[in-house]
Amino acid sequence: MGAIKLGSRLGENLLINPLMDLIERGAGSLSFIAPANSTYTLDRWLFSKNGTMVQTINQSTDVPVDSLAKYSLESVVTTAQASLTGFNLAILSQKVEGHNFLKVKGRNSRVNFRVKAPIAGTYCVSFQNEAQDKSYIVEYEIAVANTWERKSVKMKHDPTGTWNYGNGIGVQVIFCYGVGDSFANATTDSWVDGTFIATPNQVNAVGTIANEFKVTEISFHEGLDEIPFRDLIRDIGTERALAHRYFVSLAFIQSSNNYIGRYRDFGSPGGAFTMGIPQPLRVDPVVVKVGGLSLTAATATQVGTTINSFGGTRLRTDTEIAVECNLSAEINGGSVGMVENLGGGYIHIDSEL
Repeated sequence: MGAIKLGSRLGENLLINPLMDLIERGAGSLSFIAPANSTYTLDRWLFSKNGTMVQTINQSTDVPVDSLAKYSLESVVTTAQASLTGFNLAILSQKVEGHNFLKVKGRNSRVNFRVKAPIAGTYCVSFQNEAQDKSYIVEYEIAVANTWERKSVKMKHDPTGTWNYGNGIGVQVIFCYGVGDSFANATTDSWVDGTFIATPNQVNAVGTIANEFKVTEISFHEGLDEIPFRDLIRDIGTERALAHRYFVSLAFIQSSNNYIGRYRDFGSPGGAFTMGIPQPLRVDPVVVKVGGLSLTAATATQVGTTINSFGGTRLRTDTEIAVECNLSAEINGGSVGMVENLGGGYIHIDSEL
């Protein structure tokens, strides 16, 4: 039997958008100004906070000179919090779906990344299960402030306890900017019970205005070998398709006769329309209009009636969803027609973990 090549299934990167290329939620912008707690920023990357600190998340072109990346994810402090106590936190994370995490069950794994941090000292990467009652913390050291460094941490999974190996959260991989003492635990390189993010040694990277923390070229793979990132790269089409399992942003230009779906009226007033999606979704999504999108429903017996908002959504097939909608006025019951776009904007289809 031939040797298994690096970059094969055993070396697959469990993180999506590791080079920070994809930014569909930006609606045309490359920045997320003062995002609230639990805000998705660049595709699949979740920003979470609790405290008075304020940060802006950017897709930055600052990358290591020898990197394969064109972009990094940059966090810039715009309102500092000098002291972090209690349940204060500021973190960046990605939730890995259980189906994908299954290959790491009970095994060793490694996270490799490039990082540029504002303060020299100790930082932490941590891992949590879906219930957040199992935590694993690893420290790493920044030798020189504001300088790109290559880091690697190891994690041995302990399958005892409750773990999701289905379409929920298999594990959450967390990069810490700073935490209060309630989320700190001195135990490293071992699973502990409870919700912990960092050790007490963690630097407070949000303590000074204009502090910048940047990260890119991140991999999370089974095994302890430090697999070169080049062997883990997927083509951009595959990367985008993987991301579209969790979130899709459909952009529409303002145009008459720009039909985006088939409509059927239920009366009340309200109905549903079906529209195509580029990739099978994880679960039934939440669908919203963004950026002034103006939609109308029209039938053979009635001209367009404004769609005010969307309601429930369900998957019809792997490539089609049905979206309930609320209308400004009732269309003839049972009538069938089309949904037309009359104003530029976006439809966001969210199936995130």
